[in-house]
Amino acid sequence: MRGRAALAAALLAAVAGGPASANDSTAVLAAGGLVLTRQAAIAMEREDLSVSPREVVVRYRFRNTGPAAIRSVVAFPLPEIDLSQLAETPITAPGADPDDFVDFRVAVDGVAVPARLEMRAWRDGREVTERLRAHGLPVSRFHPELYPRLKAQPQAARDALSAAGIAAWEAHDNVYPLWTMRAAYHWEQEFPPGRAVEVEHRYRPVVGEGWFGEYLLADSDEGRKWRADHCVDAADLARLRAKLALTTPMDPYRRMRSLEYVLTTARNWQGPIGTFRLHIDPGSDTAVLLTCRGGAGEGEGEVTGFVPGRELLVAIVE
Repeated sequence: MRGRAALAAALLAAVAGGPASANDSTAVLAAGGLVLTRQAAIAMEREDLSVSPREVVVRYRFRNTGPAAIRSVVAFPLPEIDLSQLAETPITAPGADPDDFVDFRVAVDGVAVPARLEMRAWRDGREVTERLRAHGLPVSRFHPELYPRLKAQPQAARDALSAAGIAAWEAHDNVYPLWTMRAAYHWEQEFPPGRAVEVEHRYRPVVGEGWFGEYLLADSDEGRKWRADHCVDAADLARLRAKLALTTPMDPYRRMRSLEYVLTTARNWQGPIGTFRLHIDPGSDTAVLLTCRGGAGEGEGEVTGFVPGRELLVAIVE
C-alpha cells in the first residue's frame, strides 16, 4: 500500500510536468510518415506496464464506447535515437534484425498480429529519409553497413551530406552520422462497439549504458537536470550515498543503465487511463532504481484515473 500510494502521488505530480518505447496510439499513414491522431470514442480501461532491461511487456484493455465499430491504424512509436550522440559509442541492437531491432511482437485477444515498421530520419526539424536512400544509406543506427557505406561515399556525396548537416567526415576517415531515427510499428485494428479488446505487445528495449558518480549529485546544471528527470529528492540522495557508499567526489563510478518509455501518447484515447499499473525490475537485488514514480527502490504500484504528463525515464545504478 505504501508503494501504491507513493506511485499515485508521483504520477499525479507528473501530470503537471512534461519533458521515450511508447503507449499505443491510433494513427493514420500520411505522406511523409506516420501521424498520430486522436480517437475519442475508444477508452483505455487498463494498462499494465512491466519494464526491465531484458524486456518490456505491456497489456492494455480498450473499449469502444461509441455505437458503431471503429477500424483504425494503431501505432506504437519507439523513442527517438539521435545518432549524433552515439557516433563513438559502441551499441548493439537487442534484436538480430537491424530494422526490427527491438523484436517487437503484438497480440490482440491472444492472437498474434503482424505489425509493420516505419522508420524515418530527421535532422534539424526536416525529414531526410529520401536523401539517405538516394545515397544508398540505411536509416538504422544498427544496420551493419551504415559506417562502411558512409566511408565509401564519393567526395561529391560527402560534400552534399556535410552541407546539409546529415553527416560529417573528419581526418583519418572518421565519419559521424548526425540524423535522428524515428521509428513506429503499426497495424490495423477493429474495435467493436461495447466490447473490450485486449492488446499485448512486448519487445527488447535499447538500454543506455553509462556511469553514475558524484557529478550527478552535485549542485550543477547537469546534476540538477538529471535529478529532476528522475525525481530524485534529498531523501533519495541520502539513500543513494548510503547504499552506494558515495562519500567523496573521488569515489569510483558505478555502472548505470537507462531506459525510456513514452507514456504521453495515451492522451490520444478517450479520457484518462482507467487503471495504470507499473512494475519495474532492475534485474539485480543490489541495484538502486530511480524514476518518477515514488523514489529509489520502489519497483511497482497502481493508480486510477491516470493522465500521463511526462515520459517514463528509468535509471538503474549498480
